[in-house]
Amino acid sequence: MILDFNKTLTPPRCFGSCRNLLWGVLLLAAFAWGQEPVSEKIQVSQTPSVLPKGLAFEVSSEFSYDPNVLRQQKDLIGSRLWVVSPTVRYSRQASGGLYSLSYNVSRSEFVDSQQDSSTAHTLVMAVDQKINAYNKVSISGSYNYAFEGRGVGFNEGDNAGKLDSPTPMITKQVEGKYRLGADKAKMRFTGSIGRRSSDRNSQSIVNDSRDYHEDLLGAELDYRVGGRTDLVVEWRDRVISYNRTPLSQDGTEIPLDSVEQQYLVGLDLEATSKTTGKLRVGTTQRDFKWKAAQWADAKAASGTTVPAVAAAATNFPVDSGAELYWELSAVWAPRPFSKFELSSRTSTHEALGVGSFVRGMDYALSWSHQWRSRLRSRLEFSLGTDSYKDSSRVDKRKAYGARMEYDFDTRMSFGLGYRYQEMASTAKTTGFDKSMYYIFANYRSK
Repeated sequence: MILDFNKTLTPPRCFGSCRNLLWGVLLLAAFAWGQEPVSEKIQVSQTPSVLPKGLAFEVSSEFSYDPNVLRQQKDLIGSRLWVVSPTVRYSRQASGGLYSLSYNVSRSEFVDSQQDSSTAHTLVMAVDQKINAYNKVSISGSYNYAFEGRGVGFNEGDNAGKLDSPTPMITKQVEGKYRLGADKAKMRFTGSIGRRSSDRNSQSIVNDSRDYHEDLLGAELDYRVGGRTDLVVEWRDRVISYNRTPLSQDGTEIPLDSVEQQYLVGLDLEATSKTTGKLRVGTTQRDFKWKAAQWADAKAASGTTVPAVAAAATNFPVDSGAELYWELSAVWAPRPFSKFELSSRTSTHEALGVGSFVRGMDYALSWSHQWRSRLRSRLEFSLGTDSYKDSSRVDKRKAYGARMEYDFDTRMSFGLGYRYQEMASTAKTTGFDKSMYYIFANYRSK
């Protein structure tokens, strides 16, 4: 689908001023070309490898025009969009440990569609403590109060227009890791445990029935096979439990509680200072718990335990069986100021509306380049497919974008960019595309 901007959208009222501002940014970018050539020592990434000590403050802002706020196929709603996101972070390093705490507020203001505006809050803490040279403990946790926008997730398609505002959503996660083995030891073991939950703060029974939590376990064994290469064997276990049994469209209960396990082998590779990568390959399998629970519910006249409603519930979820799983990430930096990144992976996540769960496949490629000491750019392209198990629905996603950023000084930067999103689905009422141009500015205290 191609948007007809002349017929379906109302041009933003700030077009003239936005155009002048864009020209100003372009002129500054052109001026940057007259700077000294970039040094071989300048790296593409400006992100420090460790957190700055003490109290730090950051703020980022972005202005754009969203031509399809509800991600619809027709009757599109467009709006100017301001996003302002300040972050306060405190970190401290002492006694072999690194401690950090951060709080972020993100305000999304839809100027021409006020009911879609929202304010998200995120609190993150992390502790990374070395007990001695052979033992290390890490604990992390996060709390996120955000909003599922109209046209996003469970609210996609025709559901978007039925809502008056975005749906509040709370996600919480806590994780602990223990590592046995020195940093450069031949063999190292890591065990992990955690919990993650997702709750929609809504009075709707449909939304409440999609609230769930996950209990996570993991174990990883790393064996050094070369100076910079580790052979990895990994096991992951995920137990998904819903707060309330979801209902199908005809009112039938569909128990989606399940157990998912992954058995993986792979490599952590640093072939040279220019090439690094990570690979995991194995199997993933999701088994639903409804069968065991219902077989215990009732007995037939013969004395054999049978499912209480199995005969009537033909839409109950089916175990996935063992399926191929992989994670691949690779970074190639042919020059210190230029970097290519490639990633590909499969994933599973909750369907939240259709089918029993979603199996996704994603591919992404990006190129970052430092043109001058203060000027850098980034190009991105990604493809993805979501297959809804126990449903005929398949979504195909595509996105690409470009951005140019100029460092005004060591603390402030600004730039402009473009992003495109597209989703085509076998579900007739779902699917959209949109193009967005934006300008942004960032400030950090240290």
